[in-house]
Amino acid sequence: MIIIRSTYTGANEVQTLTTTALDQDEIQLVTTNASALYEVQTVETDCASGGTLGGTFVLGLDTTRSGGSAEISGEISFSADPEGDYLSVKRILEEMKNVGTGGVVAVERSATDAAKGSYVWTVTFATHLGNLPQLTLADSSLTGTGATVLTATVRDQNLLSGYFRLEYGGYTTASLPHDATGGEVASALEALSTIDSVDVFRAGPTDQGGYNWTVTFTSDYNGANVPEMVALYHDLGGAGASAQVTTLRDGNELSGGFNVSFSEPIGFGFPDSATVPFAATPSELKAALESVGTGDVSVHRSGPDFELGYTWTISFLEYEGDLPHVGVAYGDNLAGTVSDLTGVLQGLDAQARVVETRKGTIKEVQTISTYGGTNQGVNASTKFFLKFRGETTGVIEANVNGTCDATAREVQTITTSTVDTFGAGGDAHVSSLLYFSLVFYRQDGAAEETAAVFANPQGGDCSVGASALETVLHQLDALEEVSVSYSSPVDDESCTWKVTFNDQSGNLDQMAVKVQGGANVGASASGFWGDDTVSIATERDGTVDAIKYELEKLSTVGTVTVTPANATSNGGCTWRVTFDTNTGTAEDQGALSSLSVAALQPNGTYGNFENTVRAWPDSTDIISICNDTAQCVTGTSVQLGGQWAAQFRGHRTL
Repeated sequence: MIIIRSTYTGANEVQTLTTTALDQDEIQLVTTNASALYEVQTVETDCASGGTLGGTFVLGLDTTRSGGSAEISGEISFSADPEGDYLSVKRILEEMKNVGTGGVVAVERSATDAAKGSYVWTVTFATHLGNLPQLTLADSSLTGTGATVLTATVRDQNLLSGYFRLEYGGYTTASLPHDATGGEVASALEALSTIDSVDVFRAGPTDQGGYNWTVTFTSDYNGANVPEMVALYHDLGGAGASAQVTTLRDGNELSGGFNVSFSEPIGFGFPDSATVPFAATPSELKAALESVGTGDVSVHRSGPDFELGYTWTISFLEYEGDLPHVGVAYGDNLAGTVSDLTGVLQGLDAQARVVETRKGTIKEVQTISTYGGTNQGVNASTKFFLKFRGETTGVIEANVNGTCDATAREVQTITTSTVDTFGAGGDAHVSSLLYFSLVFYRQDGAAEETAAVFANPQGGDCSVGASALETVLHQLDALEEVSVSYSSPVDDESCTWKVTFNDQSGNLDQMAVKVQGGANVGASASGFWGDDTVSIATERDGTVDAIKYELEKLSTVGTVTVTPANATSNGGCTWRVTFDTNTGTAEDQGALSSLSVAALQPNGTYGNFENTVRAWPDSTDIISICNDTAQCVTGTSVQLGGQWAAQFRGHRTL
């Protein structure tokens, strides 16, 4: 595990744009029903042939099995009217408590044998009574030989039976009974992997035994406008049996779009606003923002939430400092005329808001300026040192080939030589057994040593040594682009190789040589083995990015960017130093300590560090820090402060 604490000092304003809507659950209604078919029963009287009916009879109806009661009717005349006054069959049946007023829809009477006075009454019961037991003969006072009363059921009331299922998101519930409780329906739905939680309320039954189940999707997992369930009812029994699902209320979700605007720092040249869709991709919002003048931004999107709201994190990469908020317009507060809904954020309580999550800061910028005291410009021998937070750089040239943007790369030479000892029994050439390694000192102070190379591997062929030196130098981590040239050998087979550091900035520390098996085995500017010598010297100091190189060697300076700003009077230069990673203190509100400068003295040391100094050997040359205050910028990046804690497996650091 790695924990990193850091403060970013770049163009780092961060704002978030968030869209939200009211969290409203979807409600759907599941309904089962069947065709309304009335229950029909008949009551028929008869007697033996040649007889004549008279008197009365009484009917019974027992509905106790369905929660009702057992009742008997009043006396019914052998020739009672089907409907009409209180003596009619309809009125007498409706006087029974388990039938009641309105319980009989209609009664029809037809004569079966006029001579006998026998009839059939066809009774149609109301659907709210459900599927009734058959009427029975409770008592008979009919006259006539062999008088009888027969009852029969012509058609039962139509009632639902069987099972149905519900489908959602490609998954189907287990079979549910036609009269399932609300809890049974809820459990079946929640057993699906596509549904988290629901509330179910059951209402009913209808006259045909149908029910309504109101299903509310209560979990955010099924937020927004969810798909409508599908009812599968081929296992329901009953004439015209069916099940349907309808949406009573859609879940709330966002749609449409919104407009963005920005009061960019340069203040002109961009349109007032740009429209983006409610679910804009990062690239879509980036393009819209940059079109209204935000400069280069990066956009990261998270979401959606359960109402299809998103959060876009906007990082400003170009403009520095505390920037104005991105403007956002939507719905009723949308500026301008909208001909369609693409610029209106739709949804209940749809909102869009912008919050500054990190205030932008400004990097510190300080300038170093040189001024020539004569018309010939700054003296070529003028050199200086810089100090920052108590640490001092190496020496820096003030005038490099008369240009503010120096391009000279460091060149160091490696030379082999020998002493002619032939007359004393020795030799007169560099030994083929002499070999050495090089030590390169990196900017961070660490040293890297090359593999060993032979000084004279092939009878004075210096090209072989040049190739070997390039190979071993390229093997060092710090070096990638090094070129090695050579001078033609002389009679003693000695060589001179020139090493040009093509990828290194500034004035490098001189390499050291280690002659293997020599008298001085440590790394130094020269090494000896017998009468042979290998030595190193700096032919040309590197001047490319010399100020940057020297400053970044200091432990008090992180990364800086140094750019030539402009030429000053009499051939001088101004360099802008931007502190890319340094931060100030909270007390100083982010401002850094100022650089100070000292001129190189005749003894090779430096004088007093000041804001402005005169140079040596030409005291008319001047070197100053932030001489033109308009070009310097006070930073606002503040060092990290406060406290933090780490937690792992429930344990927290103090």
